[in-house]
Formats: sequence, C-alpha cells, structure tokens
Amino acid sequence: MIILTVQAQPDLTAFGYQVIIVDYDNQEDLRYNLRGVNLVISTVSGNPQINLIDAAAHSGVQRFVPAEFEGPPARRPRHDPLDRGKAASLERLRTWTRSSRCDMKFTIFTCGVFFERFARGGLASVGVGNSTGANYQGAYLMDIGSSTAEIVERTAAGRPIYISLVSVNDVGRFVAAALELDITSWPGEFRMAAERISVTEILQWAEAIKGGKWPSVSTLRLTLITLQEHSSPPTSSKHETFLPTSSMPTTTKTTQK
Repeated sequence: MIILTVQAQPDLTAFGYQVIIVDYDNQEDLRYNLRGVNLVISTVSGNPQINLIDAAAHSGVQRFVPAEFEGPPARRPRHDPLDRGKAASLERLRTWTRSSRCDMKFTIFTCGVFFERFARGGLASVGVGNSTGANYQGAYLMDIGSSTAEIVERTAAGRPIYISLVSVNDVGRFVAAALELDITSWPGEFRMAAERISVTEILQWAEAIKGGKWPSVSTLRLTLITLQEHSSPPTSSKHETFLPTSSMPTTTKTTQK
C-alpha cells in the first residue's frame, strides 16, 4: 500500500483512491492510519513532515520519500533561506535509518527546476508550491508576462551558470515508473533532468518567444547564489531509465545515484 500526503485534499475517489484526513500533530492518529502502508510519498514540510516521519518509522513503513523534488540536497548552502524545515526532516530520516528499532529507508527524488515556473501564473497555475510563498509568476529569474528579468549569468570564476529543468508532469511520470521497481531496492537518490540549459539561454528563449529584446533585464554580479546547486549535470551510473518528455523535444534521462 502507498500513501501520498497532500496539503489540499483533491477528489481522488473517482480513481479508486481512499482519501483520509489526518492530524499531523497527533502521533496516535498518524500511526493508526499508516498501518499496513509500505511507502509514504510526502508533499508536506516542516513539523508536519517530521511528525509523519516519526509515525512512519513506528508503523513499519518500508520506504519514505520526503518533500524534496528540487535540486540535490548535498549542493544546498548550509543556511538555506528556503529550507522550510527540509534539512531537519532529512536529519530525522538519517537518524531513523541508523536506528536498530526500525527498517525504514528513504529516497529523494531530485529534479531541479520546473519548466512551469516560467508559465503564465507560475507554479501556482499547476497547483504546486503553495507553501513556499514563491510560486507566483515572476518569482524565479524572470516574468515572461511583463518581459522583466533579474538574472545571474556567470559564476564568480566567469563560468556560465546552468540549471536543470523538468516538467511537473514528467516528475509524476518518473515517480510512477519508479513504483514499478521493488521499493526495497531503491537507491538513496533518484535524479532526473529533461533539459540542462544556461541562464543566458533561458533569457534568449523567452525573448524569442516574446519577439525581441527585453527593455528591463537586471544582470547581477555573482557573490553567493543558490543557483550553484544546479550548476552540474546529473551524475550518470550504470542504471539508467529513459522516458519521453511532453514539455520539450528532448529525452528525459533519469539516473540513480
């Protein structure tokens, strides 16, 4: 059995899924509802997720997927202003993994930046990132609607900054494909990327779509920028899965780390 946690309750009954409303501050309630569950895919953060992790560990859950779905945690700054309790959740998962009291393991799905950030309405248009406060149009790099951008094109050493992009829909398809595998054999991290592109090229794409140079583009000098966490391509391994993408005319290459 698999449980997917959500912040808003969608109508999934038409698809044969059971929707259960839980109290994330009530361990007894969480543990009761997690009985018989093999896999938890979390989309909540902060204390609710930590409480969910503890309940999962006590309830015999085999595999926990935390609410990451962005850049590799290993490349984040030590004091990430956008952390939202993620570092604490990962440390709690590591603690349970080392514990002799449970056999629960965890897997992170790393996907980089969503294409939908640049869509009309931003991530909010697809119902993603509601708790981040940065899911609106123009919250990341540029606002295509108003033809404005604030970008950092190069590192302090003068190298172009690249980011990995993927569609929200492709992330869902990737996770669904992973479910076809034995969850007990999952690695600690799955990585996926549909497109690796420089910040400069992203701006050029946007200008081409809008039909000309933008009058308001602020190019900042790099001092310390969290975009560096996305500056390297996914690391390849012997295990690779190829999935077609719907968002760009490229191949989604997924790798296990």
